[in-house]
Amino acid sequence: MDRFTRAVVAVGLVLLVSIASIAVVSPTNSGTTSSTQSMEASAPLVGESAATLPVLSVNDGASELLQTDSNRSTREEAAARGVTQGAALAQRQGVSISQEQRQAAVQGATQAVSQDQSTSVKQVQAAARGAAHGTLLQSQDVNVTQIQVATQGATTGAVSQTQRANVSQVQAAAFGAGHGAVAQSQRVNVTQVQVAARGAAQGAVTGAVQNQGASVSQIQEAGQGAAFGALDQRQNVSVQQVQAAARGAATGAAQAQTANAKQVQVAAMGAARGGATQIQQVNVEQIQAACRGAAAGAVSQVQRVSVTQIQVAAQGAATGGLTQAQRATVSQIQSACRGAAIGALSITQVQIVNIVQIQIVAQGAAQGATQGAVQKQVVNVKQIQAAAKGSAQGGVTQVQTVRITQIQSACAGAASGAITQNQQVSVTQVQAAARGACKGGVVASQRQQASISQVQAATRGAANGAVSQSQQATVTQIQAAAQGAATGGITQVQKASVTQIQAITFGAAAGATQSATQGNVNSAGQIQQTAVSGTEQAANRVKSRANAPPKTLRSVAKQGAGGEATPTPSPIPTSTTATPTTTSAQTTTATSTQAPTSTSTTAPPSTTPNVTTTTQTTTSVTTTPTTTTTANVTTTTSNVTATPTTTANATATPTTTSTTAPPTAPLSANLSCTRITANATQPDDYRMQALLVNASNPQSGVLVTQNISAGDFQPAADGKVTWTNSTADLGVPGYVFVNATFFDSNGQTVATVQQNDVQRCIRQVSGTNQTTVPRTTVGGPTATAAPTTVATTTGPRTTPTNSS
Repeated sequence: MDRFTRAVVAVGLVLLVSIASIAVVSPTNSGTTSSTQSMEASAPLVGESAATLPVLSVNDGASELLQTDSNRSTREEAAARGVTQGAALAQRQGVSISQEQRQAAVQGATQAVSQDQSTSVKQVQAAARGAAHGTLLQSQDVNVTQIQVATQGATTGAVSQTQRANVSQVQAAAFGAGHGAVAQSQRVNVTQVQVAARGAAQGAVTGAVQNQGASVSQIQEAGQGAAFGALDQRQNVSVQQVQAAARGAATGAAQAQTANAKQVQVAAMGAARGGATQIQQVNVEQIQAACRGAAAGAVSQVQRVSVTQIQVAAQGAATGGLTQAQRATVSQIQSACRGAAIGALSITQVQIVNIVQIQIVAQGAAQGATQGAVQKQVVNVKQIQAAAKGSAQGGVTQVQTVRITQIQSACAGAASGAITQNQQVSVTQVQAAARGACKGGVVASQRQQASISQVQAATRGAANGAVSQSQQATVTQIQAAAQGAATGGITQVQKASVTQIQAITFGAAAGATQSATQGNVNSAGQIQQTAVSGTEQAANRVKSRANAPPKTLRSVAKQGAGGEATPTPSPIPTSTTATPTTTSAQTTTATSTQAPTSTSTTAPPSTTPNVTTTTQTTTSVTTTPTTTTTANVTTTTSNVTATPTTTANATATPTTTSTTAPPTAPLSANLSCTRITANATQPDDYRMQALLVNASNPQSGVLVTQNISAGDFQPAADGKVTWTNSTADLGVPGYVFVNATFFDSNGQTVATVQQNDVQRCIRQVSGTNQTTVPRTTVGGPTATAAPTTVATTTGPRTTPTNSS
């Protein structure tokens, strides 16, 4: 080596040392966060102004650290040099890297580019440098095989989208993808690690190219959060779905304009988690579209919300958009998910709404907008997005009791009903109709017992009726009429089929909108009351004639609300396949027990809640999530603040069994205070979701999701198979079961079970004469999709600026 070359190498090494010396995160921050921390307690945020990547020349710093292999191609040599540089950056952050780990990363990177002919040498080297750096930062917790596949996946993904990407974007995407994927490597297989890294890197580069204003830290965190989130729903998800979820989420999150690095990360994480679905009927393009829309929507509304709220909104939107996606186009899905995430985060009301409600609102809104677009063959993406956004905005309404399934149904119905083929309807009118209908449905369903089918029918009809009179109506008139009609359809109409309810609320909303327009009435309260009056008159007709035709009821409601001639409505669906199939499971008082109820998905409904007492408690819920994670259990803790309530003496036995008609192998379930058991005729894959409360502090509740494989079942004496877990097995000792729902591999509800006497269980487990009622009133999980999991995992730490 001549004197000039030695001087160049020395300068390069000095530069590397200088760059490493300005690290903003200590070596202890390079790993995965403790799963017991809240998301806001993660590592410090990245300072975006300092995000400048070192772009090393092809020959810098490699020859002295790694021996050249004469059989490698030029790009493979560039990949090997990039790995060596990435390893050096990781070492300068205090990470100890063995020769075997370094060689595994080299092997992964060179394999990634062995067949590549289109990527420049600089881009290859940058991708390998980022991938190796991100992967090797976790080297103390992973084996060499995991290092190899993560490096390979991240490098492959980053170089596959380099036509218009610069080296900084490529390196940042590869770093984030590798870092996020390997952080989950202890919980998944190596193939899943590889495809998650690949998809996340692809998506982050794509998003960076589309949004040239994205900073290095935003690109890194888009890739990191997407890879991490896509691997969180890992049990029955194909590798193609994992890759699509990671890619879509990273692309969407990288569209951020004002979001900081942590906000970008959690948006990508939530969207990928929601999109890595067990629903078998969706394809990878649909998954990618859902995740992209959800993440993009979430990062666009970050001003007044927490990172937890961003994450759950993105997750809910992605999940909801895929629930009824079988016949939906990617543009319909993407716009629905984007609108739902925006709506769930876009108003100040979100500050006093718990995260469970935010997630389920986004899920219902995306689900309804997708369903409505498919049913009515609407391709106007602005209208679809407006319907989802308005519905979610209406759903983010403070309520005293959180009945999850009713809230989701209200949002789904409102979004579906607001979508119309009428070309004269503006997007603001569509949004107003959906918002009003959903708000009316959410508020009314929390104070009036109504099935989920009835709630969805009421909000669908109300939104549809309001937009049918939109030619001259203002958004205030439309929103108020829809809200009043939905409210009346739930509170005034007690005994009617879903078809009748939908017809009544359609007529009431149409009549109230029309009369407000003709009378130039702009008082929202007056318009709402007019619509309620219309539903009341139609309800009286149902009382006198139970089988009254829907057309007649629509006219009665319309005239009762001050309207005139009845317009021709959009077709009323006769199937409610989008509705959740379980009623809300509430924790009220010890003397209040409601049997879990299954709802048929075809109209009219036959749901009759079995209520053993009329006592009901209204609860104000405020949650702050805290998370614990075990190998196969996901737990969310919500600290619930409420006023204690004393209850009557309990006499019921704290064990109950309830089973719904299963679409697959029959399964029944039963609960004791601290143990849950499932019995089936034959082994199968299921997912269980349970709500529990802390016996020592009943204001604290947890939502636990457990994946059960066929191999987990044991033979029983009666020839069947059985599975059982205790609260200790689930990682929540000291808690007692409130309710649980079992889902099959397609996300369909197969069994629900509810504790008869929570108070007795609390006294039994805590060992005291506890009389305070557990105030967690979170309802049961959603149906027809994967069960809801809220803020379930704290993501990987936000990466340091000098990691670039």
